[in-house]
Amino acid sequence: SAFERERRFTSDAAHELSTPIAELRALTDVALRWRDDPAVTADLVVKANAIAQQMERIVRVLLALARAGNCRAQMQPGPVDVALVIRELVATLRPRCVARKIDLRVAAEGPAVLETDPTLARALLFNILDNAVEHAPLGGAIECSIQPAGALIRVVVSNTQHALVRE
Repeated sequence: SAFERERRFTSDAAHELSTPIAELRALTDVALRWRDDPAVTADLVVKANAIAQQMERIVRVLLALARAGNCRAQMQPGPVDVALVIRELVATLRPRCVARKIDLRVAAEGPAVLETDPTLARALLFNILDNAVEHAPLGGAIECSIQPAGALIRVVVSNTQHALVRE
């Protein structure tokens, strides 16, 4: 099972990082071609920095998941206000939403405190929201609802996606 877990982690890491690496490679290729144009290179540096930050977030999430899966990190459960964490994460994602003209809405129904590991919960919630932003089309919408469900909390994230087809 350890080998299977390691194989899954490696596959997930490669999958999550392949797109931003390809984007970064394309930007640097363009920057090298027009290196004498300060306007082009300045814009490309900003975009490359955003991609590097995205890759950093992906690596942090993957490491948190790997540690939790391998039981190397001792879980430190505590009260986590899921609604508050989601609002904080949405604030960090807001600039990307604005740039892509994505309408991101959050609705919380009452208190949403859960006893869990705060670091892992934050990493998992960020991954879900980040994927919703990444895969929503330009001008799309994302809705996140937080609903207490007994001792659990249900978090539902949906985004518009025109490229998917239901069968």
